[in-house]
Amino acid sequence: MKKALSDNEINNVKTTTELKSQLELAVKEMSARTADIGAKADSLSEALTGRPKVQGCWGENLLDDILSKEGFERGLHYDREVTGEDLSRPDFVFHFYDGMEKKDLVVDSKVSLTAFVEYMNADSEEDRKTALDKHLKSVKKHIDELSGKNYASKIDKSKRFADYVIMFMPVDMAYRAAIDADYTLWQYAYSKGVVIATEQTIMPFMKVIRLTWNKYSQDSNVMEIMQAADAIVERVGLFYDSYKELGRRLKAVYGEYNKGIIKLEDKGPSITTSARKLIKLGAKRAQGKELLVPEEHLLLSEEEEIGL
Repeated sequence: MKKALSDNEINNVKTTTELKSQLELAVKEMSARTADIGAKADSLSEALTGRPKVQGCWGENLLDDILSKEGFERGLHYDREVTGEDLSRPDFVFHFYDGMEKKDLVVDSKVSLTAFVEYMNADSEEDRKTALDKHLKSVKKHIDELSGKNYASKIDKSKRFADYVIMFMPVDMAYRAAIDADYTLWQYAYSKGVVIATEQTIMPFMKVIRLTWNKYSQDSNVMEIMQAADAIVERVGLFYDSYKELGRRLKAVYGEYNKGIIKLEDKGPSITTSARKLIKLGAKRAQGKELLVPEEHLLLSEEEEIGL
């Protein structure tokens, strides 16, 4: 079983990269996929009319809904708005495993729609440019605010996975507009310890986190089987040792029994010889209870000797 666990670990390394490498690839994929996000004219309308009107709650509820649909359980795979010792309260803390060690990653939702709506509804190029500048400043303000909260450093070192946090922007088009206005926006955020993710680009993180939980579950099962096997072998060993001790004691009893027979034999200065002399002198024992010395010693066969 130990070999199977070792082989499983080797195979896992061969088939999947290290978790940090996977997440780094996911981060890079988010950056690359941003350029491929399509822009439909009705997307913003659907986002504003089909979801809660309060922008702050909307982003959080949307991400919560995504997590639920992906099969993530609140309180197990993630926590929402848990107040820390310093009274900080990130929107989400993702829980996953790096090998057998539990790790945490902070995700905070930031919604910038007001200036973006102005940008989409602008009638002139000048108004569009003005609104787009406002929108870009709004996004950067969110990045700066999130960076200033320094959530990553507040996670216990044993659980901290990375020195960055994820800023979730629920409207792909809003992010696309901001990145078009400043193509260095993603790098600007990353330099401040913030990774921007949208509804589409956060999915690689979800897949990696799901992978870590599946692997942890498999490894935990193997470990439990190994522990149960070790316990059974140990119990068998204890019984074996106990049974050997029982045989040793039985052999000692046999030896004492045989020594007793020697003392009873009717020859020499044995107690039987002395008793018979007393009988000849008139001492009596109940009829039918004559002094009879056992005729045979208790002997062990070779098989019994080997077995004991």
